[in-house]
Amino acid sequence: LTAKVKIAAGDVVSNAVAGVGDIVVLAVILLIGYVVAKILARVVVHILEKYKMEAKLRKKGVENAFAGFTLTEIISSFTKILVVTIFLGIAADVLKLDFIKSLVLWVLGYVPSLIQGAIILIGAFLGGAYVADKIKASKHIPFARFLGIGFHTFVAYTAIVIALPLILPGADTTVLKLAFGAFVLAFAIAIGLGLGLAIGLGSKDTVAAIAKNKKADLEKILG
Repeated sequence: LTAKVKIAAGDVVSNAVAGVGDIVVLAVILLIGYVVAKILARVVVHILEKYKMEAKLRKKGVENAFAGFTLTEIISSFTKILVVTIFLGIAADVLKLDFIKSLVLWVLGYVPSLIQGAIILIGAFLGGAYVADKIKASKHIPFARFLGIGFHTFVAYTAIVIALPLILPGADTTVLKLAFGAFVLAFAIAIGLGLGLAIGLGSKDTVAAIAKNKKADLEKILG
């Protein structure tokens, strides 16, 4: 009995030491990954600053197209997450953690699809915000502000419908498409009513002006 207890105790100690060793290895690899991620993120930020990306976006008036986040912050954060994920995969391979290794490989395989979706969203938000600002600033377009907001919403929603299956594989966009159709219909009706009202009011003023100018002629005819 004493021998069995000693053997069991030895196994517990061995497993504990091995477990502590694995944790130390995991921590060291992740720490290295974090440091590398910080360095690469700074390199990315430096490159974007060198090309004055944020200044160009401010000049175009679309620096607020990402709901409070800057493009530099988004790219920098994505770089950090990607690098740390890669080092997590390295740690899983070293420690023979097959589940984590499989998960990391799935994530890395998913990254190209995520990048495609992100490019679609970023391009749509930037382009939509730029064109919408131009529309809202125009003095020659009726209902310019309303049309600008509607255009930006249209572009953003379209981008979300296209990008969502790429960002979230298997996501069902049927509801979004139906809602999008309803939005387009409502927007078209609103534009039609607005134009009709504007034309109607304009015609009313025109008829009143003509009647005022021709009042004397009408009085002669009516006698």
